[in-house]
Amino acid sequence: MNLKEAEKHLILKCYAGSQTYGTNTKSSDTDTKGIYIPPRKYWIGLQKAKTLEEHTPKIDTSYHDIKHFFELALNLRTEVCPCLPYSYGRHEQGFTRFGGVL
Repeated sequence: MNLKEAEKHLILKCYAGSQTYGTNTKSSDTDTKGIYIPPRKYWIGLQKAKTLEEHTPKIDTSYHDIKHFFELALNLRTEVCPCLPYSYGRHEQGFTRFGGVL
C-alpha cells in the first residue's frame, strides 16, 4: 500500500509540528499525520500494514494504520500526540465518523 491508497482509507488527518503549536513561520514546512484503516486483506494477515511516509521540501506526511497507531499511543510515543484529542491538534480535513469515535 502506498500513501495515495491510504488516503482513501483515512479516518483522521491532522497538522503536526509547528502548525499544531502555532510556532510556524513563512519558511516552515507543513507536517501532516493521519490514521487509516487498511483494506480487508491486511486484517487477516495476507499483507502487513505499516506507517507510510513521504517527505518533500515543503510537506512531510505520515499515515499510521490504526493498529500501529494504538501501539504507539499505548507506549506514549510522541509522534501520535497531534492525532489524539481533536482539541489538541489542528485537523485539516477533520475526521470520518470512525475518527470521531477515536
